Amino acid sequence: MVSIDDGDPYTMGLTIAFGDAFSVLGGEVAFTAGIEKGDTDMRDVLAGFVAAVLVTLESRHGTPPNPYWVHAYDATVLLLSAIKSVAVAEGGTLYIDHAALREEFGAISTSSLPSAG
Repeated sequence: MVSIDDGDPYTMGLTIAFGDAFSVLGGEVAFTAGIEKGDTDMRDVLAGFVAAVLVTLESRHGTPPNPYWVHAYDATVLLLSAIKSVAVAEGGTLYIDHAALREEFGAISTSSLPSAG
């Protein structure tokens, strides 16, 4: 688990309590970060999160993960969104038109995503 708080006593209390409960259940708090309210550049925090996840995965599996693992979640969300847009349920069966799915997936645009730089 990774957590972030903005220094406010309420959010700090929530992240600490959640981390403690997670640890009691056998989970590991791999990384915690604090930010200032109003911060907009989260690159350092996100880099810390990613580093913690990579260390955790490598310690569990003995090798570093494939460099493409970071894209798997996003790709899955995009594909499921496209399927949801074109799927038709009839009598308990879900039909997905492949041509419609291809068109829907191809129409996805990254122009509305925030810039990395």
